[in-house]
Amino acid sequence: MSLRSKKEISYYIIVILCIGFVIILSFFSINSLKQDYFDSIGKRAFSIAIVTANNIRLSDLEVERLEDLQFEDLLNDTANVKFERDARKFMKEAGIKYIYLMRRLPSEKMKYWVHEDEVDYFGVPEGTKLDTIYLLDAVIDHQTRLEDTDNQWYRDEDRYTILDPGILEIYDNNEATYTFYEDEWGGYLTGFAPVYSTDGSYIGMLGVDIFIEEYAALVNKRVMILAIFNFISVVMGIIIINSLRRIYKTNADANHFRQKSYIDDMTDLLNRRTLKERSKEYWNKGLNEDIPITVVMLDIDYFKAYNDNYGHMVGDELISKVASAIKLCTRENEDMLFRYGGDEFMILFFDTEMNKVNLIIKRIREHVKGILIQGVHERVTLSFGIASMVPTKDSDLNQLISRADQALYSAKQKGRDCIHTYNNQT
Repeated sequence: MSLRSKKEISYYIIVILCIGFVIILSFFSINSLKQDYFDSIGKRAFSIAIVTANNIRLSDLEVERLEDLQFEDLLNDTANVKFERDARKFMKEAGIKYIYLMRRLPSEKMKYWVHEDEVDYFGVPEGTKLDTIYLLDAVIDHQTRLEDTDNQWYRDEDRYTILDPGILEIYDNNEATYTFYEDEWGGYLTGFAPVYSTDGSYIGMLGVDIFIEEYAALVNKRVMILAIFNFISVVMGIIIINSLRRIYKTNADANHFRQKSYIDDMTDLLNRRTLKERSKEYWNKGLNEDIPITVVMLDIDYFKAYNDNYGHMVGDELISKVASAIKLCTRENEDMLFRYGGDEFMILFFDTEMNKVNLIIKRIREHVKGILIQGVHERVTLSFGIASMVPTKDSDLNQLISRADQALYSAKQKGRDCIHTYNNQT
């Protein structure tokens, strides 16, 4: 064999090895890109689900009432109409087609069962009771509702279903997450978040469906381009750099969405989910260090009147400005600030003397009274409820919050624009 032939063989071996390397690199790059891209979409659904769940206000009594409605009556009910109206404000822009609240029913409220022609769809034997109901249901538009039912509209039975094992596990774990799901209407990424009643009961799981057909087509197109250009050595570096840039951006977006899930969008304060998940951590800090924890609950007096008289945009502006006043008057990195819900806020103080707490509250009251909103002539006032204690093993933060809430209620009952302390009402 000539030297030239050996060089040619070596050359082809090197070429084959390079092509193999590029194929392997392409395979891993493509899979990583697709996974990260869909993870980003999933986390967007996850974040939207959390924010939407936190805005649902239903009492236990209201939940029972909604359970007993026929599907047609539910869709026309005031609670669902408001839920769907609020959801449609952002569903189109966010690529969301469905937002719904799933609730599992006790056996005595199960009205329907799996028919013979539904066995394959549900994956359970004929006669199995449909044990889950859509307590609230929002669809992107009326036309989509018609398309889903072949222009026949809904039967009451369409409101009932059975959760598949994956969704059932999410429901029972009672934790926010997201997953890929597929049914007769297509494939979509769904974000889930638990919903609680105003009485503190677990109602069920809120689902936010983002259909991925258009995203999948976009990803597949980019995959094809990436696979072709990975075989062209001249542009290979550019493709890798662009891929890394996309991955970096996807991770940054994912981190951003995760951070946003703990922050209230309107006020940039910590939200109620953060309080729920970290309450034990906060309590243990006081317990381990043997220091007092003080909770201050406050809300805007006559806030409903602002919304009724000036509209929700003015109400939102007022909430935002009150939040800014609270941030301005409290101590950064020492006091913990939460938007507890609606126009209600909470401040958590660690190892802070009561005279300092009262001084901070006084500063907040003065700043809030100076809030100016165009077209609004009323002076803004707040009511405060305070509760404080040194943590013990037999108590928890929820008990302390409940005491502060009782004090706030007393402040409201006795004229508003005042401060009340639990067991020391003044």
